[in-house]
Amino acid sequence: MALLNLLHEWGGGDVDLAAVTVNHGLRTEAASEVEFVASVCENMEIPHQVLYWDGTQNNGNLQNAARVARYRLLADWALEMSRDIVLLAHTSNDVAETFLMNLSRSAGIDGLAAMPDRFVRNGVTFARPLLRESRSVLRSYLKACGRGWIEDPSNHDLRFDRVKMRGLLDILEGYGLSAEVVSDSAFALADSRDIVRNETSGLARSCATDDRGDVLFSRVPFASAPFELRRRLLAMAIRYVSNAEYPPRYASVAALLNVKEDNWKSTLGGCVITADQKTLRIAREFSSVRGTVCASDKLWDNRWKFTGPHRDGLEIRVLGEDGIKNCPDWRSEGLPWVSILSSPAIWDGETMISAPVAGFSAGWSAQIVADFITFVEAH
Repeated sequence: MALLNLLHEWGGGDVDLAAVTVNHGLRTEAASEVEFVASVCENMEIPHQVLYWDGTQNNGNLQNAARVARYRLLADWALEMSRDIVLLAHTSNDVAETFLMNLSRSAGIDGLAAMPDRFVRNGVTFARPLLRESRSVLRSYLKACGRGWIEDPSNHDLRFDRVKMRGLLDILEGYGLSAEVVSDSAFALADSRDIVRNETSGLARSCATDDRGDVLFSRVPFASAPFELRRRLLAMAIRYVSNAEYPPRYASVAALLNVKEDNWKSTLGGCVITADQKTLRIAREFSSVRGTVCASDKLWDNRWKFTGPHRDGLEIRVLGEDGIKNCPDWRSEGLPWVSILSSPAIWDGETMISAPVAGFSAGWSAQIVADFITFVEAH
């Protein structure tokens, strides 16, 4: 509500504003809250739209699922409405709470640094203009303007980690660690994070190569880099290959880097990581894509795009051992078994039509839609 009012005052009718509310379908009170927002927008002559998500169907991490759905809905709305940017009202309190949540998970600099004030997700630019303002300041502003607001009751639900951290901040404030103090540290870490990101990009350019869906690191330049740069780059490679929303935990990646043997193999985050004296390879894990299926003209595993004679009924599925039997020349492709096993193939029912990565193209080709270096520099 504070962001809405500030934008209305700032725009003065010269800026094309629109408001959008996501109803997550989790509370019966949400309908009346949406009506409240709609009435405020109507009085301000700001177009308002409601987007819906059926959160009652979610059985996993509810807050994370709601966040993912919210960004997707907002991005789809912005693209449909040809909006240049979506503004979010995160505050310094959100920064402090996120800092404590990630601190409890032994996060590195990425998790502890303040969230970005501007980013791109699902093809849309988002910005957080109130990121350095506290909730108390915004409440005082709304009172001074004579504007009301609604407190979300889930902000007091102790089932959620963020709510627990909010209570912890109240305790810490008595020891001089207010939300503002904690968030200041997070903002300072964000500057350091940006420096480390640039160094990580440089390391990637010096030692990383793409190999048909896998990422390879030359071990000599990789091993000579500082530990934190190696940890970040390996975590990003695992996230890239697995198409995960978040990288694996700090401790899990650190454990891989602390392996002393020259030759080893491990799994983490939907990937198989293998090492020999010259190379560290990150490949997709077969079990993680065994049930991944899509039409031949869609993106498989959100990474692979096929070009060829598409038609109804053709699917992209993992090659697997049944498919490899039809690819007698797969060894000539120079990829290890684990990479071939988890590569995509075109299937017509139980009949394999094409497996370009395994050397059986039959008029088809398959490409990764984004290279690793570009991924690193974008994150």
